[in-house]
Amino acid sequence: MNMIKKAYIRLYQAVLKVGMKFIKIPKPTILNCLNDTVSLLKNEKVLILIPSYVSNNNLFKTYLEELDKNEISYDISFCDVQNPTIKQVLDYSSKYKPTVIVTIGGGSVIDLGKLIAVKMTNKKDLQKMRGILKVRKKPITQIAVPTTCGSGSEATVAAVVTSDETHEKYPINDPKLVPKYVVLESSFTTTLPKNLTSTTGMDALTHAVECFIGRANTKETINDSVLAIKLILDSLEATYIDGANLEKRKNMQKAAYLAGCAFTRGYVGYVHALAHQMGGLYNTPHGLANAILLPYVLEEYGDVIKKKNEYLGKVLNDSHFDLISLVYQLNEKMDIPKYIANLKEEDFELIIKRAKKEAHPLYPVPKLLNNRNFLKILRKATKR
Repeated sequence: MNMIKKAYIRLYQAVLKVGMKFIKIPKPTILNCLNDTVSLLKNEKVLILIPSYVSNNNLFKTYLEELDKNEISYDISFCDVQNPTIKQVLDYSSKYKPTVIVTIGGGSVIDLGKLIAVKMTNKKDLQKMRGILKVRKKPITQIAVPTTCGSGSEATVAAVVTSDETHEKYPINDPKLVPKYVVLESSFTTTLPKNLTSTTGMDALTHAVECFIGRANTKETINDSVLAIKLILDSLEATYIDGANLEKRKNMQKAAYLAGCAFTRGYVGYVHALAHQMGGLYNTPHGLANAILLPYVLEEYGDVIKKKNEYLGKVLNDSHFDLISLVYQLNEKMDIPKYIANLKEEDFELIIKRAKKEAHPLYPVPKLLNNRNFLKILRKATKR
């Protein structure tokens, strides 16, 4: 990367960091019980999005009984999406005409709900909303109920969508996308399969780490991301071993929310830029891609993140703290693979091109990587 390009990227990020101080990012109203939403749905037409594996949860069954008792009109869609596509959003927005969307699920389901909510009020094509601050009209009301402990989508300005034609995955970023209400009911997460517990937890860790090591932090984002990292390192392995450990589940849910709040203002980095391409090209679950790629990207940053690593060590009272080693250890203990399934060398050029398009100039990464750095990361993530 030449010096002019680098200077442009860093100038863009510096101006954006100043500009973000004047942009109000709303925080959702937090509810602790799903049934608390019933009173908000009077005289509304509700669309409920929920994965099939959550639909048998007793809390959900009780919720439907409450909706019926209060004569609330609703439709249910059992959706097991991993990477929402433009076609899916268009299909939903033409089939249903809700005034409120209740999304009960992981980040992909919540993102799908955000995108449908936006499309209900905006005629502009989703492709033209790519990037930042391109959503013109306020979406319909969203109530997000996270059932994983990872995406933080319930607190963010972002929703990620995949093109059906090119399989490119990219974010739409706008404060209007933040859900109005969020239900943090940790018992929803106790039946989460072990592989989703591990990968969604690593997704939250990636959000917190990428924000913390980035160059767009405020005092608030540092506090949120560091606390999220601390909670995850203390709780993730325990929830993987014992899914019924409600205290640790609550910690993970809090961590995911804090990490979401942090990166919605401090942004993410190259891990996400690459992971989005894995999701678009190979339908790799986002948390899994992040978990695999995180240590490889951190290694490419090298000494640039040394002071941030030392800061975390002080916060955690660990003089031998090594973030990269801890990530490797967590992945190994939770049986997360070292490689992206189906990743092919013939796709490297396209992946790098798209990742750079997403990251530059928006993501305030600690070090600007070149093609050689990206190739090293992708080779590490390719099964030999």
